[in-house]
Amino acid sequence: MHAAEASVSYTRIQAVDLALATAHILWGLETQGFAHTDIAGGNVVCKSNFQHVELLDIESLYMPHAPRPRKESHGSLGYQHRRRHGQWRPEGDRFAGAILLTEMLTWWHPFVRAQTPQGAESLFLPEELQKTGSHRWHTVRDVLWSFGPDVLHLFDLAWASGNLRQCPDFSTWTSCLKRIRANAMNLAD
Repeated sequence: MHAAEASVSYTRIQAVDLALATAHILWGLETQGFAHTDIAGGNVVCKSNFQHVELLDIESLYMPHAPRPRKESHGSLGYQHRRRHGQWRPEGDRFAGAILLTEMLTWWHPFVRAQTPQGAESLFLPEELQKTGSHRWHTVRDVLWSFGPDVLHLFDLAWASGNLRQCPDFSTWTSCLKRIRANAMNLAD
């Protein structure tokens, strides 16, 4: 996750900027038929303005017509879909990306930070993924709702998905986050 001192000063608008930059880069990969295959907080580096990100650990990148790796990525703990058939496929980043974008969008809220175990590598523990009803799941959904129903709907679709293809694509995430960003700027004026 984020360093404690940086977390406290992380703002709602920075959250939207970071999520939008990340969704945009994932959309670019997906448009080309590529997938990172190990999307996780530790594999994303952001610049101080939160509007530019870079992906790390791209050695297991899925590319059409590329030879299948000897060992396929099943993703990082806390980002894995319940159907662990491997992420080496065009839609391989969709579930992990939804979890990562959700982390980015909600981490500004002190209730989310307070409910996340100290030293956790992701917002949700592996055993919590795709299960409903936990206190943290409700809090995360409430914070997402504060951005509007569209982003909550995207999270809910990914969370309830039976496979990676059923998760929202990154074009949809990017469009949604652009609308949220535009609305935030209009409110700031």
